[in-house]
Amino acid sequence: NTRTNAQRTYSTPEGNRAVTRHWGVDQWASRAGQGAFIHWIVGNAMVLPEDNDPRHEGIQKVDRSTVTELREIATLAKSVQTSLENAEAGLSPLGIPEGSMAFDLDPNAVTGMGSATHFEQVYARAKVALNNAVASFDDAKDVTRLMRSEEDSLAEVRTAVAKQELAYNNALVDLYGSPYAEDVGPGKTYPQGYAGPDLLHYAYVDVPESDFGGAIVPDTDNTFTISIAGVDVKVLDALATVPGTTSDAWLKDFYNPEKVFDFKLNAHGFFQKPAAWKGRRASPGRIQQAVSDVVKAHTALLISVRDLSYVRNDLDNAIRRFRASEGLKDEIRNINLGLNVADEVLMYAQAANDIFEGFDNMMEKTIESTGNVAKSALPDSFIAGLAAGGDITSVGEAALEAAGFAVKSSLKIGAYVRFILLKAFESANTTARRWAEFSIADKERAEGTKDALYDILHNVWGLTDYLAGINVKLREYDDALLQYRRLLAEGDRILEERMVTRQRSAAVIQGFRTRDAAFRIFRSEKLERYKALFDLAARYSLLAANAYDYETGLLGTQQGKQFKKRIIDSRALGVVRNGEPMFAGSNTGDPGLSSTLAEMKADWDVLRGRLGFNNPDAYGTTASLRTEAFRILPTTDGDANWRDLLQDARMANILEDVDVRRHCMQVDKGTGLPVPGIVLHFSTTIADGYNLFGRELAGGDSTFALSAFATKIFGVGAALVGYRGMKDPALNGVGAVAPAEPPNW
Repeated sequence: NTRTNAQRTYSTPEGNRAVTRHWGVDQWASRAGQGAFIHWIVGNAMVLPEDNDPRHEGIQKVDRSTVTELREIATLAKSVQTSLENAEAGLSPLGIPEGSMAFDLDPNAVTGMGSATHFEQVYARAKVALNNAVASFDDAKDVTRLMRSEEDSLAEVRTAVAKQELAYNNALVDLYGSPYAEDVGPGKTYPQGYAGPDLLHYAYVDVPESDFGGAIVPDTDNTFTISIAGVDVKVLDALATVPGTTSDAWLKDFYNPEKVFDFKLNAHGFFQKPAAWKGRRASPGRIQQAVSDVVKAHTALLISVRDLSYVRNDLDNAIRRFRASEGLKDEIRNINLGLNVADEVLMYAQAANDIFEGFDNMMEKTIESTGNVAKSALPDSFIAGLAAGGDITSVGEAALEAAGFAVKSSLKIGAYVRFILLKAFESANTTARRWAEFSIADKERAEGTKDALYDILHNVWGLTDYLAGINVKLREYDDALLQYRRLLAEGDRILEERMVTRQRSAAVIQGFRTRDAAFRIFRSEKLERYKALFDLAARYSLLAANAYDYETGLLGTQQGKQFKKRIIDSRALGVVRNGEPMFAGSNTGDPGLSSTLAEMKADWDVLRGRLGFNNPDAYGTTASLRTEAFRILPTTDGDANWRDLLQDARMANILEDVDVRRHCMQVDKGTGLPVPGIVLHFSTTIADGYNLFGRELAGGDSTFALSAFATKIFGVGAALVGYRGMKDPALNGVGAVAPAEPPNW
């Protein structure tokens, strides 16, 4: 791996070049270890050492003991350290030396019936490990298949949920309408690209009505007084006495001057969109239409109430005009009454005057006539004394004139009486006519009053009709409000239904997520097991290749090394049929472990007979460490030398020897206590003229023939001359008889 730092350059003849650092395993391991350490520190700093709150249980309890990721970081850091140590120890990425060999073989299988050579035994183990890895991979694939099935089911659920959400969205848009363009975008109520319902400003409506230059204010609170205050009780009594109204006695109570009916009509209460918003809803909803219907019903009700107010004002004006007219009529009647009385008095005074004037004329003429009679009774000539003489007929003439006067007076008195009677009749007739006309005027006035009262009554009935009309408008307004509330309730039900559906969908999806999480955990576990089994199969494949090379010596070439490198670099299983590794095609890419095993097995099947592995020659022999390896002969001083050698080979703790600690099985019991013992160092070889330990052949030495293609020691035992074991320790003492030499070791 390389890392180029453009900030650091160095000069060359070709120009400045950036410093390129080549990183190896140690650099990456150190940086990965540092990163893990920093993450571990930060994680521990974020989490309490221990959550002492007794109320916290389960997932509520969060401390360093429950956050397993902290231990996982430490484990990963250890794995990085292990990888670095393996690399520094010269191990392959598989965790074993590239040239390692497996010698834990079954020696009886090598020489028995159906002999299994070293390679075949290791190959069989590699095949078993490969099949185990395949089975683990199949388990992981099954979990993956279940996850994909869950994903398919989840996709179907998501599709159904998306369809349902779209249906809910369309229903809500149809109900609430879409938002105004000025309400969508950055910093607005709804984000950019929002295509859902206007759930917040759905009450904003366009107001197309005009105020006609301030002549009317469409949306204000109005209070109307619907009453007939100030009506004279006499008028109401008169109205109640009008024929046909006696059954409408409630009118008098309705028109009680003390009753005032204040009708308050509030504004329709809906918000107008802000003045800066010039756009319109892209899709108006039914709620906006209901709001428009409410506004129209409110306006119609306002018009009706105003009409009623106007009618009431007209009725009040009619009553005021009626009262003024009646007052004027009363005044005129009183004036006419006074005039009639004055005319009556004047007429009678005139009649009396005429009568007295006639009487005066008559009396004047009577007196004049009486004086004339008396005058005529006086003689024109009178002779005083005894002698008679003079106008003596004047008395008779006077008597005749008196008689005529009496007759005339009688006739004049009769005429006067007739004159009086005529005046009396004339005055009575004039009086009767005058008062008859006055009475007729009263009756005509009464009829006019009744007509005016009927007009007022009709206005009252018209007022009641307007009241009924207002009730109708109130009903229409209330119906519009009910429709608006019904749509709001419908919207609430849809929102509630959508919330329940979302909760149900969330529960279903949560179930999918829970199963997906479980499947992922299971798959992770199976993949971890697969990784371990794959690494084991790769190790056994490498051991099989080394065994193949050990058996045949054919992989020491560059091609053979590349073949083993293919095993180390491979991260694929390849193809396995019925438990047998199959050749996976060309070597381009990664053909997998099965391909390398199949290639080795095919070559081995050809070489097995050629090299004689199918007919092994099994025999045994003994070799003496004392005489053959260390050349301590059984002389007088040989025992002492042998004891000195064994004494020098004694160790207080054989675990200090690296080879013992690594290769000797079941030596370290894990108690930490030292393990004393004897460690002898020697080597073995098969060569012409040399014994097993590499010494020149001497009498009694053991050796193996060079005619065999390969010589393998499949069994080793140690025998102590004179040692019979622990069954009867006394036999091992001084003077005991030495046991016979073992026939075969």
